[in-house]
Parts: sequence; structure tokens; C-alpha cells
Amino acid sequence: MQLSLKEWLNTPLEVTYLGAIAEQLVAQEYLAYSNPEVPTDIYYWHREEGSSNAEIDFVFL
Repeated sequence: MQLSLKEWLNTPLEVTYLGAIAEQLVAQEYLAYSNPEVPTDIYYWHREEGSSNAEIDFVFL
């Protein structure tokens, strides 16, 4: 991703990235606490049509 460690540590995160970071954290924690003997899938739904835009980040079955 061509990230600079110095820039990463010295520059505050922009608000636009906080949602993605939260989603990543939830996904990692869900996988970490799942039973390793049972296959774990994470589902995502996104719809972008004309003037409507919708998404569901996680669907747990």
C-alpha cells in the first residue's frame, strides 16, 4: 500500500478512514472468537442504484 511508517505514526487518522478501521476490527474479532473447527464466513451486501446507496457490513448466519 506504499505507506510510510513515519507518516502513519505522526499524522492523525482522518475521519473518512475510521469507519473502515472499525469494520476491520469487528471482522478480526469475530474470526478470532469463532470456533476454529467450524468454517466461518462473513457476508457483506452493497447496493448502489441511481440516487439510492445502501450497505450492510456484516451478516452473521
